[in-house]
Amino acid sequence: MDTNRKMTRRLGIYLFVMAWYQIVFYLVWLSRIGHDWLFLLDPRLGARLFESTLLGTEIGAPGVLCWISALGLLVVASLMLIAGRGLKLYLGVESLFSVPTIFTFAWIVIARIGSPEGFPLLLVVPPIAVFIVFSVLPYGVAVRILAGSPADLSILPSRVVTKTEPIQA
Repeated sequence: MDTNRKMTRRLGIYLFVMAWYQIVFYLVWLSRIGHDWLFLLDPRLGARLFESTLLGTEIGAPGVLCWISALGLLVVASLMLIAGRGLKLYLGVESLFSVPTIFTFAWIVIARIGSPEGFPLLLVVPPIAVFIVFSVLPYGVAVRILAGSPADLSILPSRVVTKTEPIQA
């Protein structure tokens, strides 16, 4: 088995766990246990707010977009886990479902800047942390695998190779 396929399967395992986290999270949310603060841990916070805006009403529970994103991620993660393929599909799906969350974070920052009261920025830290773990890190790993460098998944290069040649006069 080649390295890219192996790394794709490992990423598939991670995404499979994240998809089940999202599904279980929404089921717990529907049971109304600790409903007041659960939105802070929603990996698709932006999808719920986007859907609320479209419908013109506040949705207290995960909406259709949240469930579609959870099930879509589960399908893509299963494909990656079983076949060792599907990185481009994952990147497309993740890009699509991350956009509302990114816009939500941008809206919160803009609202904070434009208003003296604004939205407390400390309240945004948990959703940003969830977004990084749920979306940003696996997205970066998928890009690295596609780029052909799965052995070194760090953001910074592990070593720098420089070659200097003498100046000829």
